[in-house]
Amino acid sequence: MADTFLNDIQIIFTPGTPFLSGNSAFFQSVNGPPGLMLSGDPPYTGTVFEIDVTNNATPGVYHGAATILGGPSPGDMNAVSNTAPFTVVITPEPAPGSLMLLGLAALIVRGIWKRRMSFP
Repeated sequence: MADTFLNDIQIIFTPGTPFLSGNSAFFQSVNGPPGLMLSGDPPYTGTVFEIDVTNNATPGVYHGAATILGGPSPGDMNAVSNTAPFTVVITPEPAPGSLMLLGLAALIVRGIWKRRMSFP
């Protein structure tokens, strides 16, 4: 394998969504702007990119693909990796009020249990 500059990452969601975006700044911080993989380097096995999710994202399953772009010179933007598919699953968070009611119910049950245990 020849020396290769890793200049950017392309992240595509299918179908497109306004709720998710690829964070290429993370890619740049991991590999440096631009990254350089020398022919003798060992394979990289760490995190390559992040996905940012908006606060108002609709729960569901989202599909995407990531491709690392680069080439033999720092300005190249050709695909230098196989496209890697990924899936993002967004689940709703419980509302704060629901959590508070659950905690209150647990305290009530505990109080009743302690009273029964103290009166034989």
